[in-house]
Amino acid sequence: MTYLLAVLHKNGRDGFLSSLGVVILFPMICLALEHFWQIHLPSPADMYPFGMSELMSHPELASTLPPFWPLVGWSLAALACPFIAQLVLERAEVQ
Repeated sequence: MTYLLAVLHKNGRDGFLSSLGVVILFPMICLALEHFWQIHLPSPADMYPFGMSELMSHPELASTLPPFWPLVGWSLAALACPFIAQLVLERAEVQ
């Protein structure tokens, strides 16, 4: 995601700051939407059916596997970012 945003911004520092903003703000936005309007957006936290407090009190939960479909979806999203960035970069070089 950092590489994709750096290519889109045409600046590495701005791409890094944008990806940092996404990593920090996206979970906050998801939690706010869930709390105030009961709207659930998919997030990487969906891969684990428990929170950190449950993990600390029950360490045996660390060995449980995450649900399959959120794991597949977020893996595909992570794999798509470099490919999209490469397409954008090639298109920018041609023009």
